[in-house]
Amino acid sequence: MKNNFWQRGEMAALAKAAGISQQQLSEILHRKRGVSMGRALWLAECTHNLWGWEWYIEPSAWAFNKHTKHPAFFDVEG
Repeated sequence: MKNNFWQRGEMAALAKAAGISQQQLSEILHRKRGVSMGRALWLAECTHNLWGWEWYIEPSAWAFNKHTKHPAFFDVEG
């Protein structure tokens, strides 16, 4: 599955910053695993700390990853 949002190594950096495995992050981004609101807030903060506002992924996108249209998530219908 192609996703133009992520560059090489960025998902690994986010997983490390968030204290989760790359597999867990991959499952979240591929909409196979949901996250709690607390985890969503933490992931949003980590994206901001790593990349600033330009590539920020808001908490609602993480919390509602099965429905978000944010381009960071895979299988987004255009």
